[in-house]
Amino acid sequence: MTGKLVVISDMWGAKKGLWIASYFGYLQQYYDIVFHDCQQLGGIDVPLNTEENIHKAFVDGGIDTAVAQLLKKETIPAHYLAFSTGGTIAYKAALRGLPMKS
Repeated sequence: MTGKLVVISDMWGAKKGLWIASYFGYLQQYYDIVFHDCQQLGGIDVPLNTEENIHKAFVDGGIDTAVAQLLKKETIPAHYLAFSTGGTIAYKAALRGLPMKS
């Protein structure tokens, strides 16, 4: 293993993330993988899971909440693989000092 890989979902989180299993199947031979669901990090809980509602929840504070949570959870330098909203969260966390190798 070459180290830790932190994977951050897209805005749909694990709910529509079955495709992520194919990434894990391949990457787990090279990394110790930690997975974060964007919606859980951001405290997103909308009554109707539409793209518009989820996006609005992230824009209205969910991204900032997710960044703060990620900074608390990940304190050791790691590699990051993030998708869409997850990429925004990882990028903003890196700007605030997230210890990121790549």
